[in-house]
Amino acid sequence: MRGRSLLAVIVAALAALAACGVPADDSPRAIGSGRLPPDLLEPVSTTPTTDPVGGERTVLVYFLDGAVVRSVTREVASRTPEAALGALVAGVTPEDPPGLSTAIPDGLRVAQVQRIDNTLVVELSAEIGDIGAQLQQAAFAQIVYTATELSGVEGVRFRVGDRDLPVLTDAGAKTEPVGRGDFRSLRPSG
Repeated sequence: MRGRSLLAVIVAALAALAACGVPADDSPRAIGSGRLPPDLLEPVSTTPTTDPVGGERTVLVYFLDGAVVRSVTREVASRTPEAALGALVAGVTPEDPPGLSTAIPDGLRVAQVQRIDNTLVVELSAEIGDIGAQLQQAAFAQIVYTATELSGVEGVRFRVGDRDLPVLTDAGAKTEPVGRGDFRSLRPSG
């Protein structure tokens, strides 16, 4: 009887080990962030926080690198949408990699930012209308890519004053919230 029990335990242990096997790949493969458990994604917070040692926080902001957007790191006092967008509209600095530029027009201000669920409503100053359609599309892409780096932000709706602003995307003009998928032609390579 004891021999059968021991045999049953060994068979069960071997079955459990066999079930834990992971198939081998010939080379690494990318796993989309949508398939990862939330604990494995880089934690990001849009809630203002205080660093106990007095250090600053960083955000990614997106500038133009030729015909695509490219992220650079900026230090900010807190990881809020206002701070990230403020760092973006401040523009390219001499410390940034060579060749970066911005489509954000001089004098543009982010007048107000409001979060509604997973959408940021960004009110811009009228200077956004001072640039042509192609630059305007690139400017909106820079803002969208920067905003969607923040935790829980999936889309951005734009306003000037009290009116929704039509945004030129790869698929034409939209007044509803736009996301990274609306600017695939400008997405970073790699």
